[in-house]
Amino acid sequence: MSKTLKDLPNIEELHARLHFGKLSIENRRALEHLRNLKRLTLEASNYFGDELCRLSRLEYLEIGSHGFDAAALTECCITMGDLRHLNMGHKIEGLSTDHFITIAEECAQLERLAFGIRNLDTNVEYEFVCRLPKLQHLFVWINGAVRPEFLVGLINKVAQPKPIESLILVGSRLPLEQVNLVCQITSLKELDISCEATAIQDLLNLRNVKYLHLTMPEITNDQLKELILNLPQLILLNVRSCRLITEQFVASILELLPHIENRMRKKIKIHLKGSDINWSQIDHKLLQRKKAVVEIINETLEEPILIRQELTMNQSN
Repeated sequence: MSKTLKDLPNIEELHARLHFGKLSIENRRALEHLRNLKRLTLEASNYFGDELCRLSRLEYLEIGSHGFDAAALTECCITMGDLRHLNMGHKIEGLSTDHFITIAEECAQLERLAFGIRNLDTNVEYEFVCRLPKLQHLFVWINGAVRPEFLVGLINKVAQPKPIESLILVGSRLPLEQVNLVCQITSLKELDISCEATAIQDLLNLRNVKYLHLTMPEITNDQLKELILNLPQLILLNVRSCRLITEQFVASILELLPHIENRMRKKIKIHLKGSDINWSQIDHKLLQRKKAVVEIINETLEEPILIRQELTMNQSN
């Protein structure tokens, strides 16, 4: 593996799955020879990350590593001045407030950030990432409620030149008071959220949202229809565990197609998984004919949209 990497000093993109525990010290340092690398997705076991900071030209870094050292992450943030996408995963242990302060101070170009708070002490102030001037896309693995200061920080970014456009919260359901705070981030174009209770009126504040991913088990046919009719930018609605949604919802949407088409002038795609719809009773031929206006699909959408899009050309280059 070391010889292969050393023979490719000019590559700019690498997706690697490595097992460092079985390799020599020389091989563990193989990555540092890829000095022209701009995009790295690294899945590795027993890798502390000591050599990554030498890849100073990286713009895109995803880490999937058990044992990755929080101090090594700090070094990466200091040396990678062009870093625009950072996925830290949710396996890094030992992250402290100081590490998040370093990210906020050193990663001025960062547009996308993914990290986990499941293993953090409750006093770790990860809301410092809200100070990143160009941050627009956030993916956070959570375990229960998040720090209110974090949500307030995102709300405060709404009036800034680069507000948050997508927020993906994965792992557990938020209490109603925190859903209310999330829905005050009115700049959002994409939101993925799981709710302990139904919060339709809060969600209706998201006038800019295009992609909405929901886990809200008690949502009804009428409430789901209300979201579709009153979120003017909505083009994708991905609803999971919606056990109260029935085939009557599908019928009502088909009846409203002229209104949807005239008012919104765009196609809406609706993913429903875990509903009570008897799909054998649905007129699939009619759905197919109306596909240009609305598409209703019996499956969930697993991945977010905006944070996975290709980075645009860096204007500073």
